[in-house]
Amino acid sequence: MPQLVRIITRMNLGGPARQIEALTPRLCELGFATTILCGPPIEREGELEAEARAGGAELVRIPELQREVGLGGELRARGALRAALARLRPDLVHTHTAKAGWHGRAAARSLGIPCVHTFHGHLLHGYFGCVRAALYRAIERRASRRCAATIAVSRRVREDLIAARIVEARQCTVIHPGLELERFSIAARAPLFPSETLRLLFVGRLVAVKRPLAFVELVHALLRAGIDVEARVLGDGPLREEMLARSAALGLGERCQLLAPTREPSEHFGRCDVVVGTSVNEGLPLALVEAQASGRLVVATDVGGVREAVEHERTGFLVPAEDPRALLEALRRVARDRESAREIAAAGRTSALLRFAAARSAQEHAALYREILAQGRSS
Repeated sequence: MPQLVRIITRMNLGGPARQIEALTPRLCELGFATTILCGPPIEREGELEAEARAGGAELVRIPELQREVGLGGELRARGALRAALARLRPDLVHTHTAKAGWHGRAAARSLGIPCVHTFHGHLLHGYFGCVRAALYRAIERRASRRCAATIAVSRRVREDLIAARIVEARQCTVIHPGLELERFSIAARAPLFPSETLRLLFVGRLVAVKRPLAFVELVHALLRAGIDVEARVLGDGPLREEMLARSAALGLGERCQLLAPTREPSEHFGRCDVVVGTSVNEGLPLALVEAQASGRLVVATDVGGVREAVEHERTGFLVPAEDPRALLEALRRVARDRESAREIAAAGRTSALLRFAAARSAQEHAALYREILAQGRSS
């Protein structure tokens, strides 16, 4: 059985870690044994260690793989990853997230181990100023030359990476995320729009690129427009206190509740009508796919690979990210015509179940792995 090592900065509740959680047992069935190398968790962020182990993975902590940036720490992280790979001697390495990707690819190449890297998104827009963005591009270009292949989670991510000359077109393939969506079937049975109150949900890390403050402002604008709204925010992050302060300043009170991130978001999906995405940059957000699988309506900004999960007016609603009133107008439309919204949400569920199944994604990953391993044997 080929030995696969995955490297990720943290096995938190974010999209990359949830992808690993979903793929591990499926790839085991397809003949790939998995070991996960990851850094330590961060307080209040949540973690999927137990779920990964239950799926058949061995999980090895790399204490040096920290979120903080510093030359000494980066050198220690790379050295620790190289030592772990030298001990494990896997057939293939697959890296995820920026820091784990940079160091993991370098460590694998130094040992002659073929490596795959997944871009679950990128940091080209919405994260850095000009100088840091240029440095990021330079680092990623160098790291990508160390890869046997790269994976983009959406066509838009692939196009952006090629345009930025980070990857070559022949080197990069698109594999859409896959999830075990059957777990959301109970949420899908919960009624949609059971009352006049419009129940909104925001799911994601509370960081600038996700724009949680824009969600708070949206709730306030809907209330001022005379629409009865209850909103929940499911997540945590550095903007937590600022978001709470802004909600209090607007007098939202219980109208906008902050909830801790959870391993099983399905119960929260079942208690809402609309899941709102406010990001300025996305790869392909799993929360929106899960919302669709739960039979909820998705209203989101048209950024990154969102349109590959949400087709405007057929499986959800997309709005321009640069128009501050667009989300408000879309939700006013939903409030006026809830029957059409129910039909669109139902179409979204059908689409998600067909296109984002874990089994399909695992098969595509396994095919790529086998191709890379076969090339290594023939060279």
